[in-house]
Parts: sequence; structure tokens; C-alpha cells
Amino acid sequence: MASQAFGFSNSQWDCKLANDGQTWDCSASTKPIEKSAKVDSPQQPSKDQTTIADNTTDKPAPPSVPRVRVAGQPKVIQTSKKAPTQTQVTTLKNTGSWDCKTGENGTWDCSQTSAPSTMVATLDNRQSIALYDDNAGRVRNNALFHQMVRQLKVDPWDTCEVTTDSLRESRNSIQQNRLNSEVNIQSDYAEVLDKSNAKFSGDVLVNRADQSITADQLTYNNQQESASASGDVFYQENGFALHSDQAELQLAKDTGQFKNNQFILETTHARGSTQTTTLVNRNITQSTNVTYTTCAPSVSDWELQARTLELNKETGRGTGRDVWVEVFDIPLLYTPYISFPIDDRRQSGVLTPTFGSSDTTGVDFSLPYYWNIAPNYDATITPRIMSNRGFMLGGEFRYLTGSSEGQVAAEILSDTETSDLRGQFSLQNQSTITSRLSSDIDLNYISDDDYFEDFGNSLISSSNRYLKSQASLNYRADHWSLLTKIDNYDSIDESLSSTARPHRRLPQVLFNLRETDVFGIAKVDMRNEFVYFDHSSDVDAKRVDLHPGISVPLRNASGFITPRLSLRHTEYRLNDQASTVNSAQSRTLPILSVDSGLFFERDLNFASGMIQTLEPRVYYLYVPHEDQDDIPLFDTSEYDFSFNQLFRENRFSGADRVADANQLTLAVTSRFIESNTGNERLRASIGTVVYFDDLDVQLKPTNKPITDDTSDLVTEVSAKITDTWSARSALQYDPHAGKTEKATLGLHYQDGANRLFNATYRSRYEGTTDFRGNSNDIEQTDLSFKWPISKEWSTVGRWNYSQEHNLALDTFLGLEKDTCCWRLRVIARRYVNDAIDEEAKEGIFFQFELKGLTSFGEKLDSFLEEGILGYQIPEQ
Repeated sequence: MASQAFGFSNSQWDCKLANDGQTWDCSASTKPIEKSAKVDSPQQPSKDQTTIADNTTDKPAPPSVPRVRVAGQPKVIQTSKKAPTQTQVTTLKNTGSWDCKTGENGTWDCSQTSAPSTMVATLDNRQSIALYDDNAGRVRNNALFHQMVRQLKVDPWDTCEVTTDSLRESRNSIQQNRLNSEVNIQSDYAEVLDKSNAKFSGDVLVNRADQSITADQLTYNNQQESASASGDVFYQENGFALHSDQAELQLAKDTGQFKNNQFILETTHARGSTQTTTLVNRNITQSTNVTYTTCAPSVSDWELQARTLELNKETGRGTGRDVWVEVFDIPLLYTPYISFPIDDRRQSGVLTPTFGSSDTTGVDFSLPYYWNIAPNYDATITPRIMSNRGFMLGGEFRYLTGSSEGQVAAEILSDTETSDLRGQFSLQNQSTITSRLSSDIDLNYISDDDYFEDFGNSLISSSNRYLKSQASLNYRADHWSLLTKIDNYDSIDESLSSTARPHRRLPQVLFNLRETDVFGIAKVDMRNEFVYFDHSSDVDAKRVDLHPGISVPLRNASGFITPRLSLRHTEYRLNDQASTVNSAQSRTLPILSVDSGLFFERDLNFASGMIQTLEPRVYYLYVPHEDQDDIPLFDTSEYDFSFNQLFRENRFSGADRVADANQLTLAVTSRFIESNTGNERLRASIGTVVYFDDLDVQLKPTNKPITDDTSDLVTEVSAKITDTWSARSALQYDPHAGKTEKATLGLHYQDGANRLFNATYRSRYEGTTDFRGNSNDIEQTDLSFKWPISKEWSTVGRWNYSQEHNLALDTFLGLEKDTCCWRLRVIARRYVNDAIDEEAKEGIFFQFELKGLTSFGEKLDSFLEEGILGYQIPEQ
């Protein structure tokens, strides 16, 4: 078989051995070397020979290819086939560069992009075996990781962001691009042995699509698309980088073997090392003596170590043996075997345990186990041990079919404190029966009224006074819908009497006709309802409520006017009513309203240009009076008075009361808008209602009619003071009594440095007392914040104080430390669920998260998001 050899450029080498017997002095003559073909023939074994390329200049020029190198490690450039002693080149500086591509017929097409000059090489016959202790090895690896990071487009630890979604979406297109791309090789020296095989040395660079390899030496077979590389091998692809001492690659099969490796996963800012790594196929990777962490180079706050590790993309599982987790160089966890998910697919296994402590439960520990039964079924089984209460077993089953989804959950324990068997059960199901017909089921049961308070999440204790269950069937057409629903309420507040529990609806049938055009001028709508109200200790009733309406909206750029006429007819059939009340009740009332408004604006020459708007609005409402005192209250209450309430047809929710009205609402809104950006800097609204008749219809017969000529004055103001400061306030003022009925003032600060502060004051004057004689007035101050005290440390806290009761309703203070590789939260909390006759509860909660691995302790994200306005759960 014939082989071909190529020299550098059109020059001939002249090399002499120096006096030290180890250094070669080589220079290029001007006499060209002709390309020659040698025919294979039986020959005597040739002497060992070394091809050397170097530059003798004092200051080395930059390498032709950016490289990642181990400091002080000698490099082999090209050695003979046989050598009595190990020969290595310890000096390599700037050389010529070669660019080689495979030709159409499988041959090599090589060209030299630059030529070297005088070359010097030093032969070192000593064996270079470096023995490192742990610290020296760590220093070496950290230095190497820093070099690898410099080769990446972006330092993953600058932002600590996780970007796996974008890589997952483009994985198929990346794979196809690789299959359609050719392999390009550049090097300082190239020797083509035959049509298939070639040797490259000196800053070798191999490119294919998004993949690249740099090395000191590389042997490539273009028929099999296989490569063998050695000497500071650096492999890089989208989202992944790897440094290796030696690599064997089969590019066509996406398989390979690597030795002594350091790797970086860019999308998850993770790094690690392996002694050996084998790419078994496109889906399976096997490694030995593995380390893994998400900490930045030179930072080793935590590290996972495993004797063997296998990652299987096809199954979405990773398995490790003899696994240790060290935190701050202290062994925290060991397991002889571990199986864990490596993608978003659900996998069976033990989930992160939860630790906590509170006055009610004592020391609280839970260890959930997740069971992936099938692609559309799964379950979570949670044993829970509480030092004050005993052992609880909880479970949750979830399912997903082509037409429905839902979950079933249950808990049970024998309470060691009360000696009772206690528990809860819930069922949720949503089904799509047809494209228009759907159902919704939500059933809930608890063994006793104190269950949630004793065993609920103490961070987010339920303040509900009732436990609701319901089931519904809903049909939606293009312009109308039909809902059938049943519901039930169980009281979980011992202070409530049996008659105070809401009525059950068995059932409710609701027909809604959405606004529909009539002749292109008017719009018609309708709301019709039938309900059967059931109650064990109060009046039962059947109620029919019919409410059709028609409106004629007229609008242009400068204003609008919308007259509307509707009719509301309601009938009742009562059971167990008072003897003085007729069992048949009915009510029919017309409702007339006219809503109108204008839009004015003007330019203001300040603050880089502003637009001020003036938007007056007038709303007239007429509803005749009809006595409704004999109609019981089933699902009706009175709306809070607010700016939006000025424009409602009825000041009562539900159909049991229709307010009489002969009134005119006068309101105006003004806005200040930046001309260039369209951002609203200030909005202010004020309004009141002028009454032409007394308001005789009240929620209860004992309530006195409203005889004032005007309503309370309501105002709302919101302002974006700066890019970081904003404010919002609302005020309800009674001009007749000269007092403030309701007031809210809130101040919010949030900047790009993750600093957050909220201050809110709320007051409400009711002038009434509850059944225990306690005032229903409210006056509260609420302060909350998240404030960084350094790059990684932040404080969080909230203080919600009731001036009416001289009591802190909810107080917590905590510390957060957030780094690229771990997050710690510790929160101390003191709170009450009821400001009257209840001792405060206390607890200390913590969460420790090893990013990219696991989390320990309570899940505090949702608690902080609910308790601190503007708090955002970190993505990673």
C-alpha cells in the first residue's frame, strides 16, 4: 500500500545535534522538497526518528489555536514507532499551521497557512510521573477549570442561571446539523499515510458543526470518522466542555473514551471530574471516580463523589455507586447505591425529606416516596413523625387520561396527645366530556375542626372558617353557557353557631347569555338561575332568578354613552320559615342605567414630556323600591364601598336583595403619562354618589335606611414615583360624620439589586361588635422586606401589627444566603390565627438547598412569596 508524506511549505530541513546530545538545531533551507510517493517494499526496520517543530525565538508567539493546557505538563508532538527510552518534547512554541479537508474521492486536501522558521527541541529521557496530594490536585484542577471557562462564550458562574429549556428544545436540530456537517481539521503539522488515515500534531483543531476538539496530537480516519487524540485534549459542544489527557472518539457513532477528565455543564453551571468516561452510545455515559458540584472554580462548598456513575438519556435516569456528599469538606451523606432523574421525566424514588419544629407538633420529620406507576399515573407516600403527636401516614394519587385529570389524597394518624384517630380525605377531578361539556369535582373531609390548625403547614395556616366541597357540570356554547352545581360547607370554626353555616346548594342551575349583537346596534344579555338551598338548622328554599338586559353602547375617541335596561324577577318557595312569613315570595323590578364619560388630554412640558388626561364620568341608576324584608338571606352580602362600587347596578351580591336607587354618580380620573414611553406615572380618581331618594332596602330588617343626600367620598391614587419607588392609597371619607371610614396607604420599593421594602397602613371603622362583644374595627400596620446585606447574604422579614388589639398578628425574621451552588434560609416566626383569645404560636424553620442536587427542610419559597409583596421565587 502506498503512503504519502508532506513537508512544511516548499522548504527543506537541516537539523544538527547540539553538543549536549539532547537538543536539535533545525533550520529550513531554500531548496524545495518535492512531493514524493513511496512504494511499500520489504525493508529493514528503520531507526527511531522524531519529527520536531519549534521556534527558537526568545519570546513565544501566541499559539495558532486557543488551547487549554495543564501547567507544566510536557507534551508529545510526534514520536517514533519504536524507542528504547520514552522520548518527549518539552518545548513547543509557534509553528506553521496546516488546514486539511477530506476531498470528494476520500483523499486529503491539505494546505499550509503559515510556515515555521528555525526549530529547537529538547529530548527528555526521564519519565515524568507527577504525584499530587489532594490539595495540590485541587489547585491543579481549579487552574484548569479557569482556563476552560475562558474558552466559553459566557462564564456560567457570572449569572448562575439555569437554561436547560432552550438546549432541550434545540437538541434535535443540533443532532441533525452534526450529521449533515463535514469534519475540518487544522494543525501545525500533518502527515497523510493513506486515503483514510492521517496524523496531525501541534495545536490540532477539529471542527464539526457545534463540536470542536483541540489537542497536541490527533490521528484521524475519515472513512470510519474516528479520531485518537492526546495531550491536553479539549472537547466542546453546545452547553458542554471537557478537558482530557487522552481521547478515543468515534464521531459517526457519537461514542468515545476519555481519561483523566474535567467537565463543565454550562446550562446548569455545574462542573466535575472523572478518571475515565465512556460514551457507550448517544444515550449512555459511564464514568468512574466521579466528582460533581455546581460551585464555581476555586469554590468547593459542596461536592458529590461517586465510585461509578451512569447517565442514561433514554430512560432519563442516573445511577451511582458508593456515593458521598460532602458539605464544607464534611461528609454529610453516604449511600452505596443511588438512582436519580436527569431530566424532567418522572422517576420513582425517595424525595427530599422535610424537617421542622413547632409548638403543636414538636419535632416534625417527613420522608416522601414518589412512585411513578405509569406515564399517566403516579403516587406519593409520605410517612411523617411528630414528637408530640405520633406517626402519620399520608398519600396522594394523581392520574391523567385523555379526558380527565385529578388527584386523591388522604392522611391518617392515631394522635398520641388526644388519643383520637384523626385524618383527612380529598378528591379533585376535572373532566372534559366533549369539546363543550366539562365537569369539576372537589370533595374534602376532615375528622375534626382542629385538624388544619394542628397538622396543617404551620407556615401557611388556613384562615378559612369553612371546608367547602362541590361538584359541577358545565356546558359552553358560542354565546351561552349552562352550569349545574352542588356544594356543601362544613364549619371548622368552633365559635360559629350551626345557623351561621352557609346553605348548601342542591343544586344550582345557572344559564348565562353573553352579550350578543342585535341588528348591529344593541347588545342583549341574560342571567337566569335556579337554586335549591338546604340547611339543617335554618330555612330551606327554592329560588328562581331571571335577569335579562339590553344595552346600546355608543363610543368614539372622545367619549362614550351606554344606556341599559334590564328586568329582574325572583321567586321563592320557602320551607321551615317563620310563621309570620309567607312561603311564596316574589319580586319583579326594572333596572335603568346610563353610563357616560369623556376623554380630555393635554401636553405638559416637564419631565421630558408628559400627557395629562382628564376623564369625567357620570353614571345614573334607577331601581324602584320594593319591600324585601320577608325574603331570607341565602347567599347575599353587601359589597365593600369602593371606587368601582360607584358604577354597580346593585350594591348587594347574590339575588336575595336588589337595592333601590335613584342616584347619580359623579367621578373623575386624571392620569399623567410619559410621552416617549407611554408609562403611567400617576393616576388619581375621586367620586361620590348623589342620592335623590332614601335607600330603604337594607341587608337586614333591623338596619336603618340611608337618608343622606350623598354617599361617602372615595378616592384612589397610585403613583410610580421613580423607577424603584411606587405608592398606592385609597380613602373612604364620610363628610356627614366628619370621619374616615376606610383608609389604605402603601409604599413599595424594589430595585434591580434585589432590594425590596413594603410599608402598608390599613384602617376600617365598622362601629359594630361580634357575638363576643369584640370590636370589628381594624387598624393594622404591615412592614415587610427583603434586603441584601452583601453579595450573597440577605435578610427577610415581616411585622403585621394590630393597633386595635395591641397585638402582633404575624412576625417573622430570617436570613438568606444565596450562592451559585447552594442556598440557605432560616426563619423564626411568631403568629396568631385569631387575634382574640388565642396564644401566639412560634416556630423556627430552615431550608438548605444544594443547587443541582437536592434540598433539605421546609419549602419556604411560597411562604415568602405570600408574606412579602413583590418577593420572587428564585429560578435556581
